[in-house]
Amino acid sequence: MRVSRFQPEFDVTVSVDGIERDPVTIWAHQQSDPYPGGHRFEVILRDARTSEFFAGLPFSVKSRLDNRTAHDFLQRIYWAFPTMTDIGHWDFVLNTIDTVERDDGTVRVKGECSPFVSRPAREESVTDSIA
Repeated sequence: MRVSRFQPEFDVTVSVDGIERDPVTIWAHQQSDPYPGGHRFEVILRDARTSEFFAGLPFSVKSRLDNRTAHDFLQRIYWAFPTMTDIGHWDFVLNTIDTVERDDGTVRVKGECSPFVSRPAREESVTDSIA
């Protein structure tokens, strides 16, 4: 099940390596040197509210943004995504902002992303190993 942080929900399309993905499986975490990296993403937001939503951020970017600006941009993109409300998982993490284009209520953002990496669950707890 999904729920939007905004009503009405933003019209968001996310693709990774040219394959469309469900936005609820995408997280954002800025990294200047993405680890493990190696994937390319594109986010397209189509909504009349995009100018207001991204106010204060650049709308024409042709090279990788600095860390602070990329962080702010990625956080706003993430907030435009619907949220997970049941047990789910992230597949990819957006790491950089390399290009931004805006055209009549549509914002197109491209950058580098990584597969979501998590630590494996521990098989025993600390108290189990003491006993």
